[in-house]
Amino acid sequence: MSHYTEMKCKMLVKNEKDLIAAIESTFGKGSVEVFDKGTKLTGGYDQSGSKRTAHLVIRKETLKSKGIPGCYGWNDIGYERGEDGTYILHADPADYPQRVQDEIHRTCTENVITRVAKAKGYMVKRDVLKNGKIQLKATLL
Repeated sequence: MSHYTEMKCKMLVKNEKDLIAAIESTFGKGSVEVFDKGTKLTGGYDQSGSKRTAHLVIRKETLKSKGIPGCYGWNDIGYERGEDGTYILHADPADYPQRVQDEIHRTCTENVITRVAKAKGYMVKRDVLKNGKIQLKATLL
């Protein structure tokens, strides 16, 4: 059975474009629908998605078409924008695995760091360490 769970994202996104870019790096260009006032989600065995609204939505049809392991496309995924700049994630955990969420959050963080560092005159180099961790090195030009 699929169901929606409300999960607090562990990130504050001051520039929504960074989050959208991170989602699109995983699910593909144009995979995120953006709504100013939010829209209802679809899915859930009990249609619980229709009780949830989100400002950034990845439709279940998009999830199905991408073939990402663990993202089956049973339900829409939605990020609800809070007034304080945080996001509440509405998703079925069986349809949106933690490793995919972590990848999106990591990519978003890397995008922000790289963008801000470059704007301040730094060159940023990205390395993947043997243990799988990402290391960003900023050098002043």
